[in-house]
Amino acid sequence: MPKEPPASKAAFAPLPITARGFGIHINGTLKGSPRLVYANGSHVIIRDLNDPGSSRVFAEHKCAVNVAVFSPNGEWVASGDSEGSVMIWGAKNMIIKNTVRCCRSILDISWSDDGKRVIAVGDGGGGFFGKVFMWDSQNAIGEISNNSKKLLSCAFKPGRPYRVVTVSEEKQVNFYEGPPFKFKQSDRTHTNYPNCVRYSNNGEYFASCGSDKKIVLFDGESGDKIKEFSPSHTGSIYSLSWSPDDSKILTCGGDKTVKMWNVESGSVEKTFTFGKEMSSMQVSCLWLGEYLISVSLSGDINFLDVDNPSTPKKIWSGHQSSIDSIDVSPDGSAVYSGDRDGRICRFECKTSEVEPLKGTGHAGSPIVKLAVSCDGSKLYSVGFDNKLFVSDTTTLAISDSYESFDGQPTCLAASHKDPDLCVVGTSRGLLYVCSGGHESSKLALGFEPTSIGFSPDDDEICVGGKDKLAHIYAFSGTTIGSPGATLDKHTDLVSSIFYSADGKFLTTTDNGRHVFVWNRTDLSTPTNPTGWLFHQARVTQCAWTKDSELLLTCSSDEQVIIWPRAKEGKSSKRKKTDPAHLGGVIDMKILGDSSFATVGVDRFIRIWDIAV
Repeated sequence: MPKEPPASKAAFAPLPITARGFGIHINGTLKGSPRLVYANGSHVIIRDLNDPGSSRVFAEHKCAVNVAVFSPNGEWVASGDSEGSVMIWGAKNMIIKNTVRCCRSILDISWSDDGKRVIAVGDGGGGFFGKVFMWDSQNAIGEISNNSKKLLSCAFKPGRPYRVVTVSEEKQVNFYEGPPFKFKQSDRTHTNYPNCVRYSNNGEYFASCGSDKKIVLFDGESGDKIKEFSPSHTGSIYSLSWSPDDSKILTCGGDKTVKMWNVESGSVEKTFTFGKEMSSMQVSCLWLGEYLISVSLSGDINFLDVDNPSTPKKIWSGHQSSIDSIDVSPDGSAVYSGDRDGRICRFECKTSEVEPLKGTGHAGSPIVKLAVSCDGSKLYSVGFDNKLFVSDTTTLAISDSYESFDGQPTCLAASHKDPDLCVVGTSRGLLYVCSGGHESSKLALGFEPTSIGFSPDDDEICVGGKDKLAHIYAFSGTTIGSPGATLDKHTDLVSSIFYSADGKFLTTTDNGRHVFVWNRTDLSTPTNPTGWLFHQARVTQCAWTKDSELLLTCSSDEQVIIWPRAKEGKSSKRKKTDPAHLGGVIDMKILGDSSFATVGVDRFIRIWDIAV
C-alpha cells in the first residue's frame, strides 16, 4: 500500500511549481467532489475545490512529476514524470494500477472519453516522443511519429471516430487517426512553440495556442485549420481550456492576463487582469464547470470572477518550495511559515485562508527561522541573507529596516515577556539580543549555536550547540548573564530546546535521535537518564502543551510522538502519528489546548488534534 499521512484537521498543500517562460498543465474533475490535481516536485497534489484545507498527496514517483490528469470518471489519475514513466493510480486509495514507460520525460497526458485509452507525450529518447496505450493492459495502439523535437502537449478527441493531436517544438500541430493511430497531417501556422492543445468537449473542434501569441482553431475530425483568433495576447500564450458548452475558450499568458474568447466570432469577451509584477504572469488555466481557474507564476491559484475581471473571487496562496520553519499566534488562530524562496505566509486555521506577507523582506533568500512575539503583534524572521526582519502581523507588512549579523543565523527565539525582544544565534558562534528589531547586545559563545529557548519567566536561556551540549545562561533585560549548568548527555548536535509553560521542565533533543527531559530543580541528571531513542532519525523539534502535561516530538523519520508521562521520565503510553509527513517532519508548534501544527518535507502544513 502507498504511504499517506492519516487524516488531519486540515492539510494545506503546496502550490504548483512553475518556471518563468514555461506553462504548466493542471487538471480537475467534477465527479464525486470537485477536485483539482497538479504536481509539486515528486508529489501529485489533489485538492478539494470547496475546501482549501482538504488535500491529499500521492508520493510514489521517484523524480519530478510534470503533469497529472483525472480519468473521465474521476476514479483514476494518470501522472507523468521527468524519467518518462506514466503511473495510473486510484484517486481514492492511491494504489498504482499500472506503470508505463513512454519516453524520456512526460510533459502532457490525455485520456479518451471512455477512460480506456491514454496518450502521453514529452521529450524523446531513441526517437520515441509519445505513446498511445490501453491503460489497463499497457498495449500500444499506434505510433506518435513524424517528430524530432519535444512534444509539448496532446489531446484525445472525445467520441468516435477517435483522433489524437500533438504540438511540438518543431512549431507544428500533428494530427493522427486511429486506432491504431497513424500520422495523417501537420499544420505549421504557429511561428513559435505551440504550448498547449485541447479538444472541445463535444469533439467538434480543437484549438492550439503558443509563444507566437496565436490561437488557432481546427476541425476536430479532419484536423483542418479553420481560423485564427485575433487580436490575441501581447505575450506568449501558455494554456487554454474550453467552456463546458464549448462556446468559449479561456487562455492565459505572459502578458499577465487571462482572456475569455467567443469561439464563433473569435473575439475577446472578457479580460481578467492581475498585478504588474513578474510573478503575476499567468502560466495555466482551467475551465471546470462553474470554476474558472488560473495559475500565476508565483504558484498562486486564482478563482476568476466573470462579473469582476480585475479581482479574483479568491486566491489560494502558499508555498512552492520547502518550508523550514513555522510558528503560531499566541491564541492559536494562525500559523506563520517561511520557505526557501524567502516567502512568508499566514495560514488562518478556522477559515483555511492563506495570505503572503507584503514587502521585499529577505528578497528570495531562504528563511531559516520564524518566531512570533509573545503578544502576537510581531513576526521575527531570519534568513540566509544574514538579516533579521520584523513583520507587523496586523497589516502583514514586512519592515523595510533590518538588522544584519556576522554569520548566517542558525536559531531564533522570541521573549515570553517582552514583545520587542528576540535572540538570534549565528554560525560564527555569536548570540545577539535584539530589541525593536535591532542589536542591543551580543555574546561570543565559543561554539556554534543550533537551537535556543527562553524560560517562561525570561530569567534564563538555553542554547544548544554543535558541541553536543546544551548551555544555560542567566538573562535579564537585554543582557545575557553568566553561564550556568551545562547539559552533557547528548551524542550529536542539539536540535531543539523547549521549556514547559509551568517552568518545571526543560526538553532537549539531538540529531542522534535522543530526547531528554530535565527537571529544573536538579539538572545533574535527566528524568530519563539514558534518553529516549524511539525516533528512527534526527529529532527536529520538541514542544510541551500549554498545560505542561504532554510532551510532543517530531523527527525526520516522518513521526510525531506524544509522551503522556514525560514528566515522570517514562516512555510508556506514548502515541505516534506515522507518517505525519512523507519524507520527514521539519518543524512543529502547539496551537492550543488540543491541537498542534506541523510542516514536513512534503511541503504540507498540517493541523492535528492532540489525542492520547
